[in-house]
Amino acid sequence: MAYSQAGSDASIGDEYAAISEYPNKMFAAIGQIFEIVKPNPQDVADAVVKLINSPKGMRPLRTVVDPSTGEFIKKANDAVSAEYAKALTAFGMEGLLK
Repeated sequence: MAYSQAGSDASIGDEYAAISEYPNKMFAAIGQIFEIVKPNPQDVADAVVKLINSPKGMRPLRTVVDPSTGEFIKKANDAVSAEYAKALTAFGMEGLLK
């Protein structure tokens, strides 16, 4: 069960009524995916161990452990990583990439 907190000004929520069901839709979709794919928690533990054992400078900015959406999420993360590297380099902080 998801818990959330509402703001004190209810009129603000009225402005967002069109998107108010998106969180529920997202949680329902995730629940359906989990019923179909049956993710294995061991995959997360294995990914953590792999990250820990990765040499300095070889750890990715983000790691995806998801058999159902992982491929397109990985592509998005790769694009973010490339732009992150450009930003760090532009500001003379490329040493943080190692």
